[in-house]
Amino acid sequence: MAGVRRRTKYRKNTVKSVEDEFPVPGENEMIVRVTASRGDNIFEIEIPEGESELALLPTKFRKLVWIRRGMFLIVSCSTGNFITASGRDGRVRFMIEHILLAEQENFLRKSKHWPAKFSATSESEREDAAATSSASKTAARTEEEEDDDDMAGVFKNTNRAGAYDSDLSESSEASDDDE
Repeated sequence: MAGVRRRTKYRKNTVKSVEDEFPVPGENEMIVRVTASRGDNIFEIEIPEGESELALLPTKFRKLVWIRRGMFLIVSCSTGNFITASGRDGRVRFMIEHILLAEQENFLRKSKHWPAKFSATSESEREDAAATSSASKTAARTEEEEDDDDMAGVFKNTNRAGAYDSDLSESSEASDDDE
């Protein structure tokens, strides 16, 4: 297993750079929005001019950072075309340089590097998402506060919500029987 230590350090540093750096678009770079995944690490993006193009995810990000529809990226424009993994040439014109997380997105909005086309639509989408998520969070909090007062510091697996509920109900029934 030669090189395992090197690979884990590389992965850790790559993820750390994605999470902690605050990149600014440079020359021949622009901020774009992901509209769809096309497979083979190729993403359909919407550029600020409104056109739909294809962008390639570099090898250093593969299986480390996941890109979802609606996320924002910084891509570099090529004068030529990138060759994809399948050997096709001519369709992909952009290479993903940085993946923008929420903090980085807010930083770019405040520093005036954000395209005007994305500022109006993304703010309205955020407000809608915030309103729906806050309503669902308050309803979920009241249910969780009733059930999880004694397990405040324990991580809750949301994939197994039923398992926690049944354990708590059994323990409360047992305590009722004891009294």
